[in-house]
Amino acid sequence: MILAENYPKLDLVVQDLASAQSAFDENINSTLYASRVKFQIHNFFEPQVLPADVFLLKSVLHDWSDKYVLQIVRNLLDVLKPGNHLVVFDFVMPEDYDEETDSMTPLLVRKLVASMDMQMFVGCNSKERKVKDWNDVIKRADDRFELKEVHVPRGSPLGLLDFVFQG
Repeated sequence: MILAENYPKLDLVVQDLASAQSAFDENINSTLYASRVKFQIHNFFEPQVLPADVFLLKSVLHDWSDKYVLQIVRNLLDVLKPGNHLVVFDFVMPEDYDEETDSMTPLLVRKLVASMDMQMFVGCNSKERKVKDWNDVIKRADDRFELKEVHVPRGSPLGLLDFVFQG
């Protein structure tokens, strides 16, 4: 875990649509870090103009079809430098077979995940993605991304995928 007090010069910028600013202000102003976290209006369907060492897309991509994921990721390319990170914090579908435990993912879990996948398809023309699917779509956006780390806590539907831009 990165604690802001360990990085005195670390500033964070949260980008979202203008409609999210009031909720951001209400939540951040009561924290110790209010002076170091800033809000900036940005639509991820527009090219990114703010360079950063790390871009974190939390719960952004899973409800978009590949066509739009490609567009969102490609909109970062103009400001990326070699070594920059794109961290995807989103739903990660489990594999049917868990090599770590040498067992099948329980049927109840597979059914639940399949229903979530169907909801994404019907409601958003999207799909839930396994690690390989995430890697494939990000690499299709630009093959200079390399998946360096994957963190999916056992039993969690959410995971972190750390892609490093090779430039």
